Amino acid sequence: MYVGQIEELEVCLGAEKKVKTRLVIEKVPDQIAHQKRRNLKTDKVNKRKILSKGRLEFCAVNAFISNTTKEQLSKDHIRAVYGLRWQIEIYFKTWKSYMSIDKIEKMNIHRFNCTHYASLIYIILSTKLFFLLKCRTWQKHGKELSELKAMKLLARHRDWIWDIIYEPIQKTRDRLETLQEILNTHCIKERKKGKLTPYQTMTLYLS
Repeated sequence: MYVGQIEELEVCLGAEKKVKTRLVIEKVPDQIAHQKRRNLKTDKVNKRKILSKGRLEFCAVNAFISNTTKEQLSKDHIRAVYGLRWQIEIYFKTWKSYMSIDKIEKMNIHRFNCTHYASLIYIILSTKLFFLLKCRTWQKHGKELSELKAMKLLARHRDWIWDIIYEPIQKTRDRLETLQEILNTHCIKERKKGKLTPYQTMTLYLS
């Protein structure tokens, strides 16, 4: 294969129940392949000690497994869409870093259940609210809000969520507009030159 070449195979996964999937492989430049091999050899987390020749040779390609159809997602777009997985990691990071979901004091099980469920409800409400405002910012200004910046701001102003839920409709609308302006001013995602933002990727490849 030459650098950048993409090939697709139909494979079956599963020891007992075989599931048909698509295997997409893409040849990477030598410098990337060498870096992937170095990373494997120095992987302290998984304590890599013995690496087979085949495993090292496999570093010459990127490999993707997908159960999407070719009509849903072409092999030429699969790497770009695969990068969206980091958006999930970012949400988990915001929940842990800003919503303190991992910080639990010693308490009885009943109090823990109440506290935990309340935290999850707040996280869901904040995430839903953020996504609504994110879509509005994109549609109106063609700019994308940063999950990290916006969720950090929302975590500092928890009272805004309750105001939006419990205040009369007009006050809720005013609060939403004020919050939208604040996010648009302070929480726009930085764009790397020549690289699509996650929202652009979804719009281009998944619409």
